[in-house]
Amino acid sequence: MISVIIPVYNVSDTIERCLQSVANQTIRSTPIECIIVDDCGNDDSITKVQHFIAAQSNSNISYRIVHHKNNRGLSAARNTGTSATSQQSTWIYYLDSDDEMTPDALQTLLEEGLNGEFDMVCGNTITIPNSTAEKWRDLRRKKRLPRPITSNGKANRFFFDVRYVKDWIPVNAWNKLIRTSFIKNNHISFCEGLIHEDELWMFDLMRHISHIAFSDKQTYIHYVTAGSITQSGQEIRSCRHRLSIAKWELNHLDKRYKHIQRGKILFALWDVWRRARKTTNRNLIEETQKLFWKALRF
Repeated sequence: MISVIIPVYNVSDTIERCLQSVANQTIRSTPIECIIVDDCGNDDSITKVQHFIAAQSNSNISYRIVHHKNNRGLSAARNTGTSATSQQSTWIYYLDSDDEMTPDALQTLLEEGLNGEFDMVCGNTITIPNSTAEKWRDLRRKKRLPRPITSNGKANRFFFDVRYVKDWIPVNAWNKLIRTSFIKNNHISFCEGLIHEDELWMFDLMRHISHIAFSDKQTYIHYVTAGSITQSGQEIRSCRHRLSIAKWELNHLDKRYKHIQRGKILFALWDVWRRARKTTNRNLIEETQKLFWKALRF
């Protein structure tokens, strides 16, 4: 069984499109459970979800709504969805409620995953609008598709080593089919209250994973919206959250791959410093510089 987890918060304009992409999945060999997490928005998103579910007749897909008592954020919603997966769940797929899957997404990723003992399969992404800032998410732009990864050392190189920046595994949690047992056995979860929750989640995941496959087929449609958290211009808050992540990462370096993990952290801190300078916030600039020099000494 594949568990598709969709956090829902004030997405009335996009939630039906998102759910329809789940209903349109061509896979028939494996059942799907679609877990919708109600994060207590103030629009009619959940009402639309309920109406959508009531109209469905695809026996291959079961829908379930899990309600939060109050708004807790994206990280908490994803964690709630992960905890709510059934005992029959073998794979987890995180889907953002303002995005959608291509019809053969789950079929494509599952076939890749079953070709070997892979714990994660990364698909190809269509970004709308397809801006220069987003092009790194699209595997089609690579000269060649990365070969399957079969060791933790190679996984760390592909994700952390700045010398192989073109081979980096995208940091986003969505568009990845991941074994449920891998997530739960390694206690991998999202840190609540962070803007850049995917950064820390991927850092933790890559410390444990050894077997990763890739597909060059387009399996996900990501919509870049002006009102999203990462596009809203809250630079100071964004930078401070990224500094918090860097501090945690520095304290959890793997001794075996310390040199390459630290390199990616330094690269991220340089980017925070560059953004902090534009805010002219002296305290933020100085805090970033101190952490950068501390990271160099690790």
